[in-house]
Amino acid sequence: MDNKNKKTIYINVLLKDNMIMCYHISGNERTMPHDYYKDFYYAGKEMEKCDEIYEVRGISVEFIDDESEESRRLNNYIFERIAKDFFKLWKIHPEHFGSPAY
Repeated sequence: MDNKNKKTIYINVLLKDNMIMCYHISGNERTMPHDYYKDFYYAGKEMEKCDEIYEVRGISVEFIDDESEESRRLNNYIFERIAKDFFKLWKIHPEHFGSPAY
């Protein structure tokens, strides 16, 4: 893969009781519950003991982004299809933060 145009998209979920509390899709990987500090803040949730209560799971997708129409379609496919299929591995927690993952 040409490192110059390589793009990685990280698809992460924050789980509680094996259900999705929050999700994140971007070029920045989230690996631990504290990485969701802004989501906790905006949801008005306490972060006390969050590393004990919550778990983060994720996948990443790499592709060549040459700014072509095909690259844009692939980027959209990752967000619209791959991420949603990954999220469907879990149920949505009744107390989830923000919009539901699917």
